[in-house]
Formats: sequence, structure tokens, C-alpha cells
Amino acid sequence: EPVVGRAAIDQYWLRIKDAKWKLEVLEVGGTRDDAYQVGRSTLSRVKDGKEDSYTCDFVILWKRDAGGKLRIHLDLYN
Repeated sequence: EPVVGRAAIDQYWLRIKDAKWKLEVLEVGGTRDDAYQVGRSTLSRVKDGKEDSYTCDFVILWKRDAGGKLRIHLDLYN
């Protein structure tokens, strides 16, 4: 199920307890003002006494703001 919006994302992560989250960055590119990352995300936890894990791909787009800092513009997991 898609999780959209700050409040929904916060609630999603609050429901997950004792989890291990591993991010693997597979590719980085773009320009000084518009950068991207492509990678793999694995979330693991013990559920009902058994190891349970979920792996998916992610893309993060970064854009430089007026103050010169790169900020996340889009964070997409599938």
C-alpha cells in the first residue's frame, strides 16, 4: 500500500518496532543542482518468532535550494 504525506509516513515508521533497515546505493548521478540516487532498501525484523524481511528498490531526487543546500525533492520506494 502506498504511504503518502508526512503524517502517514510517520505513522508507518512508528508501527515498525525493532527493525533493521539497510540502504544500498547502487548508482549516483545528475548535476550539481539536480542529483539522484538509485538503490535497494531492505527492512528486516523478527515477527512471530521468525525473521521477516522486505526488499525493494528506491530512487531519490535531490534539488539545490535557494540557500545552496541539496534537499530531497522526491523519495520513491517500490
